[in-house]
Amino acid sequence: MVIIMEKIKILKYKEVTNRFIDELTQDPNIQLINIEERFPEIEIIVSLHKKRPFYLSWVKGKYPDIVISTTGENLIEVVARLLTKNSYTLCVAESCTGGLISHLLTGLSGSSRYFLMGTITYSNEAKIRMLNVPKTVIEQHGAVHEETAKYMALGVRNLLCADIGLATTGIAGPTGGTPQKPVGTICISVCLHNRSVTKQYAVDQGDREKNKLYFSYLALNLLRTLLEGQ
Repeated sequence: MVIIMEKIKILKYKEVTNRFIDELTQDPNIQLINIEERFPEIEIIVSLHKKRPFYLSWVKGKYPDIVISTTGENLIEVVARLLTKNSYTLCVAESCTGGLISHLLTGLSGSSRYFLMGTITYSNEAKIRMLNVPKTVIEQHGAVHEETAKYMALGVRNLLCADIGLATTGIAGPTGGTPQKPVGTICISVCLHNRSVTKQYAVDQGDREKNKLYFSYLALNLLRTLLEGQ
């Protein structure tokens, strides 16, 4: 019997993570070798029969929102590869993540092929004046809202006529939360050509820096899922 090793990278996300690991190990032909958390990613090493790689493709298809790769690539590497493959350019507008997404993306050599610009539009005035977010949107919904994020993504994309705009706005804490929008609330929007995908999450990690990092990964992961669906 020929055995091969596979390294799977997943995004840590609530109870879905445990459900995925449980399902992965139910197949008698798959043996769990090691699990290591590298927040906010989790690396899982498994051994499996050579004829079973299709199983990993099936699992990735069932859990597309958390399975980053089954080849050992981390999230930043996957996003970089997909942007390069499609010859897409990207502009980023960050509020609560404070430039961390831009930092993560430009940490890879060759990122100038796809990364055009990152802005930290922290205040409402910056969102309105730099990104053309309608003042009425912020007055009606507030800075942390899916509509605001959508206009931020569209606005930053238009600044340099990029293929993609990515935006984040949220509450990293420990202050600033409300009963309606608690700490850990994050709104993310990706604008690709004429299509916008916007989501809101409640994912407080109990620490400001961890929240900022987790928010950044959620944003890049949303971008990944959109690019993989192309």
